[in-house]
Amino acid sequence: MAVETEVLVDNGDGTITDTKAGLMWQKSDAGPMRWEQAVEACKNLSLAGHSDWRLPDIKELKELFKGLHSDDHVVERRLAPFEWTGDRYWSSKVVDPYHAAFLHNFNGGSQPWEPKNKPYYVRGVRALSKE
Repeated sequence: MAVETEVLVDNGDGTITDTKAGLMWQKSDAGPMRWEQAVEACKNLSLAGHSDWRLPDIKELKELFKGLHSDDHVVERRLAPFEWTGDRYWSSKVVDPYHAAFLHNFNGGSQPWEPKNKPYYVRGVRALSKE
């Protein structure tokens, strides 16, 4: 049974649909892991009958954060409808191809870049198909 929280719908199958953005998110996160592992984990994810998962871009993570918080400077994150283990999540946006990538901090909203060999959390995303 789907439970709706504004535009975020818990599909009851391990996924959350963002009806405003047209995206489906992995409900629980994975990690921590290095950036290359994060890319592969999303690429190899098979969840709710879908296998077209990917690492989200930095704009998608920022919009998800804004959808979960009414204030960009919030210190505590809203937990529902997602399951949270960490605060900092890898994005697909790289600073340089070999050494660093951006992440989004869901405990405050910052978007720093970090070395790719540092372990952070991962949440897969996919675009909803247009039928």
